[in-house]
Amino acid sequence: MSIRLSAAEVIRILILGIVMTSLGYFAYFFLIARIPVRSVAILSYFDPAVAVLVSAFILKEPIDRYGYIGAALIFIASIISELDSGDKRVAGNEK
Repeated sequence: MSIRLSAAEVIRILILGIVMTSLGYFAYFFLIARIPVRSVAILSYFDPAVAVLVSAFILKEPIDRYGYIGAALIFIASIISELDSGDKRVAGNEK
């Protein structure tokens, strides 16, 4: 099995792999220095829920009620966790 990619496809893969990944990591570490560490950690829980919802709404992939329920539970738990947050320390400022 051989895979043949056009020059445009290779460029798109490189942009996705280098540029978009770099932007994601830059945003992550930028936020770590400026908002509470707990809030940044909670953002990582949103990733799978957003991926499921984006694939359902934009890509029109089928999703059953358990997918919606799971995404809702992730968002609700994250919101409750943030509302209950008593630790407001920012990375580098642990005093």
